[in-house]
Amino acid sequence: MVFRALYRPFEEADFDAVADIVGEAWHNEGAPKEVARLTAGADLARCLERSTFSQVAVINTPEEQNVVAGIVLARSGRAAEADRLRWASREAELMTKVAAKDPKAVEKLYRYAREEDRINAELLEKGGVSDRSEVVLLAVDATARGMGIGSLLLDAAASYLRSEGGSSAYLFTDTSCSWSFYEERGLARAAAIKTPRHLRKFMCSAYYLYTLDLAD
Repeated sequence: MVFRALYRPFEEADFDAVADIVGEAWHNEGAPKEVARLTAGADLARCLERSTFSQVAVINTPEEQNVVAGIVLARSGRAAEADRLRWASREAELMTKVAAKDPKAVEKLYRYAREEDRINAELLEKGGVSDRSEVVLLAVDATARGMGIGSLLLDAAASYLRSEGGSSAYLFTDTSCSWSFYEERGLARAAAIKTPRHLRKFMCSAYYLYTLDLAD
């Protein structure tokens, strides 16, 4: 495929397209399509709430123009209060819509979020990693993988975190993701946790913490 990619900050108009990428990657099993799309949007809003940097990849091909094909979100310190409140409000709005369609899905999502937060905190402790410079989200549309977009987005996040004074960055991933991508790009696995058997009905089998050296 012949394409031209533009990299720019995330815009509000990108929300639905990025939510579709997130949904295809992590919300495509079990739930009805509309519920899955809403939960993917809530997941994205939660990531945006925590982020201080964004970059999206927009592809132009002979067939299509201005197609959002990937995103990276990163965090250095604490996000601006106005941004946190805006995206927290969007997350709450979407979760309310999920609850109207499938109350059990909301219970499952909140339980997943609680358990994931607990596991992530344990990973940071095990890895001895400072909770400052984080790659919050990296997602590339399935049709655009293998084009180098993920690497360029990751490089953009690393450059930003470096400019903010970070000497290393971290990210969380799990067995539902292509975690080998990170190892191929020089990240090191700092910690791993196997999910307790009683949680594996709705969670991945293992969760990982990777670190990236930001030194020039």
